[in-house]
Amino acid sequence: MKHRKDKTPPELPKVRSDLALAKEATDKFFDPSNEQARKSIYDRLREKFSGVYYRKQGKGHGVNFREYFVYMAVEHDDVAETLEAQSLDIVCKELRENGVKTTR
Repeated sequence: MKHRKDKTPPELPKVRSDLALAKEATDKFFDPSNEQARKSIYDRLREKFSGVYYRKQGKGHGVNFREYFVYMAVEHDDVAETLEAQSLDIVCKELRENGVKTTR
């Protein structure tokens, strides 16, 4: 984003597989004690990304986790979400003060 106004923006990063990304995340954010632990971590990360991890726990059926995580990484706006939540809290408070029950 910081280069969006440059006349010659840098090239986009190369596309990497979820396996390559999981291995990179494992090496960067975890400190596996051996190769077996490393494999366990990156397999779990891949399962979370694909949704297999959640479905094994009986959750997330019908959810496209790849699409969800890409949305969260690219388009999600925490500021907008926070402002919306604060606005909803204010509306609910006003409703309660005027005798309208709310569940928030």
